[in-house]
Amino acid sequence: AARRRGTLLHELFRTIIWLDEGAPSDEENRSTFIRTSMMTGRPVSRSEAAEAVRVLSDAIEHDVIADRLSRKAYDSHGCDELEILNEWPILSDSDGSLVRGRIDRLVVGRSGGVVRFIEIIDFKSGRIDDDVSEREAVERYSPQIERYATAVRDHFKAENPEVVVTGRLLFIESGRDVPCLQCPTDH
Repeated sequence: AARRRGTLLHELFRTIIWLDEGAPSDEENRSTFIRTSMMTGRPVSRSEAAEAVRVLSDAIEHDVIADRLSRKAYDSHGCDELEILNEWPILSDSDGSLVRGRIDRLVVGRSGGVVRFIEIIDFKSGRIDDDVSEREAVERYSPQIERYATAVRDHFKAENPEVVVTGRLLFIESGRDVPCLQCPTDH
């Protein structure tokens, strides 16, 4: 049940390119429920759908979450183009270990057509309510984010071998935006 809930929430967040453009519509949500039903092999119930939409709505009403899903979070990077790659698939052989998965959200910033930075955002459901829990979450998830960062660097290195790749955990039910791989602007 927890895995299915997580899948449903990830699929809802997948529909957000920039929150500046508005929250997902009811029609987009219905399409998400159909897609999730096909992925999980079971229809999304009305109660599951209602709870997922409530979590999404509560999350995007939280300033910390809304800011991270908006263009203004990246103003300080000075890029003239921002690209969002949601549920970006990766398959990489890094240092002899296979990295396979989907990155929840990649923000790719370019200036003059050259990639300047890439940010990995990993959505987390569930709650963390204190700094100790936050530090534990960073310790637990940092290896995963670091493997993703290696795969992302490998993919984009032809465009810019010096590209800066950062990572963060976005705890959607706690309203916490937690840097995992530090960016110079996160100090």
